Amino acid sequence: MHIGVSCCCFRLVLESQTSPEWKSQASPEVKGQSRRNGKVKPRPPPEEKGVSADQLRPPLAPPLPPDHAQAELETREASPANFLVKIDSFSLLDKYGIQKLETIEFKAGDYMWRLVIYPNGNDDKDHVSVYLAITDTSALPKNWEVNATFSICLFNHSSGNYRFSLGREQRFHALKQEWGFKKFISKKDLTNPSNGFIVDDKCVFGAEVFVNKNTECLSLKSVDNYQYKQEFKITNFSKLKEKWNSEEFTFGDHQWLIDVYPNGNGQGTGSCLSIFLRRVDSNNRTSSERVMPRYTLRIKDQSNNLKHHQNTGSGIWFSASTGNSWGWHSFIKLSSLNDPEKGFIVNDCCVIEVELADVLAVTSTCTMCRDSRTVPVAADTGIELAKRLKGCSFKESGGQIQVEATMYLAQLQADEIEMETREASPAHFLVKIDKFSLLQKHGIQKLETIEFKSGEYKWRLVIYPNGNGTGKDAKDYVSVYLAIANTAVLPSNWEVNATFSFCLFNHVSDKYCYSLGRARRFHALNQVWGFEKFISKKDLTDPLNGYMFEDKCVFGAEVFVNENKAVTECMLLKSVDKDLPYKREFKISNFSTLKGQWVSEKFTFGGHEWMIQVYPNGSGEGAGQCLSIYLHHVVSDNCSSSERVRPCYTIRIKHQSNDHKHHQWTLSDYWFSASKRDGYGWASFIKLSSLNDPKNGFIVKDCCIIEIELALQAISSS
Repeated sequence: MHIGVSCCCFRLVLESQTSPEWKSQASPEVKGQSRRNGKVKPRPPPEEKGVSADQLRPPLAPPLPPDHAQAELETREASPANFLVKIDSFSLLDKYGIQKLETIEFKAGDYMWRLVIYPNGNDDKDHVSVYLAITDTSALPKNWEVNATFSICLFNHSSGNYRFSLGREQRFHALKQEWGFKKFISKKDLTNPSNGFIVDDKCVFGAEVFVNKNTECLSLKSVDNYQYKQEFKITNFSKLKEKWNSEEFTFGDHQWLIDVYPNGNGQGTGSCLSIFLRRVDSNNRTSSERVMPRYTLRIKDQSNNLKHHQNTGSGIWFSASTGNSWGWHSFIKLSSLNDPEKGFIVNDCCVIEVELADVLAVTSTCTMCRDSRTVPVAADTGIELAKRLKGCSFKESGGQIQVEATMYLAQLQADEIEMETREASPAHFLVKIDKFSLLQKHGIQKLETIEFKSGEYKWRLVIYPNGNGTGKDAKDYVSVYLAIANTAVLPSNWEVNATFSFCLFNHVSDKYCYSLGRARRFHALNQVWGFEKFISKKDLTDPLNGYMFEDKCVFGAEVFVNENKAVTECMLLKSVDKDLPYKREFKISNFSTLKGQWVSEKFTFGGHEWMIQVYPNGSGEGAGQCLSIYLHHVVSDNCSSSERVRPCYTIRIKHQSNDHKHHQWTLSDYWFSASKRDGYGWASFIKLSSLNDPKNGFIVKDCCIIEIELALQAISSS
């Protein structure tokens, strides 16, 4: 999965608002209106903040109490995958009473998101609260739902690392559009210089968001658990040249044959007889279908049945991707084979016998996996190169034996595993194992899945049913690891940072139990990460726990690659002199003769152009009853489409005989941008009856005086 990213710089300038004139003196009975495209909606009472003009649907409700009010943090070197916001002069947020800070939108998984930060906490003034909110939901279909795994982080200036909340998956929907932490970090810990989160009054927050999408899954089951035996006589053995093939035979619903190289093959050429078991029906099967038989190939002693020469193979998948021919290049030395005393060749006849038992078969379909009790789960999974004899994996490929060395497994300690429950299935991979007990019965120590794709890389799960540890109790646990695959195609000195989770399906609750998302660095010397003690075999097999149902269990994985191409938003908070707020007055003569609307001349403030729009007889819901008034940000051709401006502004109608009786409204929570070309203000700024009352002094000699006062809170530029 590619992470869609862009880069943005956010400069936040906060000006003093201590002047008494900034306080709203609107009459209690006057209700403001917000407007966009001629549509109006009631504003909240004066003591509440304004509603964004671009929200013609109901605004987000305050975040519901999250399941995880207290964040659990871990340290990483890699920066977050999707978003960073740098806040300069963080202390000014508290000084000027900015209770809520919403970042710009960023994209992850084809959805738009933003961080919502409460510097003084959301219902807890001793902590900083941080939430992730999904945005632009009006474009989503009815009854939309988005399952996403997210982490929120803080940069540590001292160590150069990031402190991340452990990745948690949550379901975002119309009634729950925000998830996060009421107590992300205490203000005491955040502001403590020795902790390194704030240096020179600067701090950096970040976020990773990975949208979860279901994929295919695998079904592993026992096809046959009976024993099959067949004998083949090779006459005129000494006259054989390169290769002899047996006739085909059927076992476990599959076709097989034996390949014999009398003078050897590959490394056995000229010194040994080579012999292989070959699956021959693979052309009629799907590429993801795999078969694991337990098989023995033997050359019979025709004079003494107790001295046959044989080798046994087990735990090996026969498939299109791993090879459908498995066996031994150096099965028996030619000197031993041709020794008359051994009885292997009598009257120029050699007797080959094959014995098979307990076939495990893997089949794949394109069915999405939701409930493993009723859905035939299938998918990307299931290949393993098992141990033979002294513990090496072996395979015929181009006449050569390929031996796999044991790979170092990076362990996460058992006490590090923290689990959570989710309804949603994992985003990338599921493996369903039917007849789990057969793994132990047939001595399958290691189960490697085939590759699955995530973030343009290939991965596989590695499961040890009887554990992979060295301690006394290691065999009492199931070990699970994530391995990056196909590394030969990666560049030199490759490095991949990925956040991953493992899960187990609970058949009783119909939910998944996940390890919390962990970010780890995969590289040439460490290609595998996981848990030596993922779950105890006792807990896994206890029917009351629900992980095993009719000898079936379901493992899963999510892997989110961190591309480190995050949207970066830089907020520069700057305290300026309290006498600097901009103030300008406009006189509207012949007020009674105005029709439609009146627009002020343009004026410049904060490097941007503005104008005021007045509807003397009201607009929208205020039409015929109230005067409507709006502030417009004039977007120039040179203005970046991603540039945003957030002013704190007061618009007032002046009482022309008493400076203490002006009628005014103040707003400070709206972002003006090139993408929002509408004015923002009030459809019901003042009732016409109050405006036209001579006693109020708002209109004198058919002249009305409008005054605007602005202080720039923030400027965001990309």
